[in-house]
Amino acid sequence: MATLLQLVQDAATELSLNSPGVVVSSQDQDVRQLLALANAAGLDLVKAWNWQWLLNEYTFVTTTATQYALPADYDRLVNDTQWDRTSRWPGIGPTSSQTWAWLKGQLIASVPRYRFRILGNQFTVYPAPSAGRTYAFEYVSKNWIVGADGVTYKSRFTADDDVHRYDDRLMVCLLKAKYLAAKGLDSTIVQAEFIERLELCKSHDQAAPKLSLGPQIIDPLLGMQNIVDGNWTLSP
Repeated sequence: MATLLQLVQDAATELSLNSPGVVVSSQDQDVRQLLALANAAGLDLVKAWNWQWLLNEYTFVTTTATQYALPADYDRLVNDTQWDRTSRWPGIGPTSSQTWAWLKGQLIASVPRYRFRILGNQFTVYPAPSAGRTYAFEYVSKNWIVGADGVTYKSRFTADDDVHRYDDRLMVCLLKAKYLAAKGLDSTIVQAEFIERLELCKSHDQAAPKLSLGPQIIDPLLGMQNIVDGNWTLSP
């Protein structure tokens, strides 16, 4: 993973521009444009895929409130990861506005499992939970940059030694494509290179399940898949 300075230097060299010695403090118009486009490229890629290194788990303990603050680096939820770990029940949602209105207007005031939606940039649940329950979900972080100290994460470049967390070649390709497009130049070839690289990086980002064209074997109701190891005796 390259620093901001290395990223801009590589892109500038491939674009036949002068390779800069600094980026953030530079007064050169091309360098400043490359900095702005690098930030735009990184933010675009956050939206392009659920990159495994951007996935985080968030847990919180409920009060009796119905709304809870999202993580500071929150970008979006990962579907079907919302759980009430106290009851070991999955949350139901995200609930549409219409269903939410029906829930709040119905005669029955409570339901056995919680419903949720993102409302006003808060994780909103129905009905109001009892205090002390543990809720959890996965989300995609917007922080695609790590500072030189290795512990500070952020969503925009602010220093030349900031390190982006994407594939190096992917960022160079996208930065070049954005620069050419911004200048009104033909970016067709570079854009095609970026798309090819993006699909390659997405396919390599996480492992994939094995797919079969034959009939699937159905797991038995009882077997090694769902019975814990141990000693068992039969009662007479």
